[in-house]
Amino acid sequence: MLQGTLFWLEDQIVVKHFDKGDVVYEKLQPGQIIEVLQNDSWHKVIIGSITEEPFIADWNYGDCVGCDVRMEEPKKNQPMKAVVLSSGGLDSATCLGIAVDKYGSDNVAAISVFYGQRHARELDCARNIARYYGVSHYEFDVAQVMKFSDSALLSNSKISVVKNTYAGQMKDTGTNKIDTYVPFRNGLMLSIAASFADSLYKDDIELFIGVHKDDAIVSAYADCSDSFIEAMASAISIGTYGKIRLTAPFVRSNKTEIVRVGLDLHVPYHLTWSCYESGEKPCGKCATCIDRAKAFANNHTEDPILLINDDYIIRK
Repeated sequence: MLQGTLFWLEDQIVVKHFDKGDVVYEKLQPGQIIEVLQNDSWHKVIIGSITEEPFIADWNYGDCVGCDVRMEEPKKNQPMKAVVLSSGGLDSATCLGIAVDKYGSDNVAAISVFYGQRHARELDCARNIARYYGVSHYEFDVAQVMKFSDSALLSNSKISVVKNTYAGQMKDTGTNKIDTYVPFRNGLMLSIAASFADSLYKDDIELFIGVHKDDAIVSAYADCSDSFIEAMASAISIGTYGKIRLTAPFVRSNKTEIVRVGLDLHVPYHLTWSCYESGEKPCGKCATCIDRAKAFANNHTEDPILLINDDYIIRK
């Protein structure tokens, strides 16, 4: 276990420590878990967004500067691989762009999961995005696991997808749980991805998932929250003997910030699919269509799939 002190250095959040008498600065990565000593107690926290000034979980970053911290010892001079959970949507496509930019396409694999979703078209998009980046793409069918669920996101559901924002849906129902929640979906997919990745590569692995705070901030999806990702990161690390590190680069970012990163990386958003419906064109009215359109509008860029004018979404 490496121990040191938390610092802000040249626009990076780092841990200062000593290695054989030399001062060493370890750069921390989004999604990385460390422990911070405050009030004589160690607290597990997760490094935040890459698109804004980094902060740590719910802590004020300024309060953490100079604190003692501890973390897993970095592994030096070892090749790394990356595995990205790829739904075919905007968030995971951006994660794939980050992974390829960081490791190169030869060291990255994408994993997609069919769980009975009504918008199965997104899997075609995942294949096209993997082909665009030149990465290996693997698919798994776990629809049987969800056969008793009545989530509106599933093709066998009798519930229609509500055409409203997440906040609007919760206001209408008076509950924090929305109809498109799929039971433990991210937990299931992360477990599959970690197990498969552990078998696929002998090298250390960075496992990417594209959850973001828009999905968790109003408790719409509990399995997109900081606490859920932190728990899964710990479980995956323990279960793979530290071989796999879970990274959720946007767990503290909104969709607008994700698009900003993706545009800088030239992510092929024209190949993505975000809509919860399965039509030939996005419905433009479900929560994820609304969020996507506003994200591009906030970046003053035309969405290749949707346009937004005067708060009304128009299908191409």
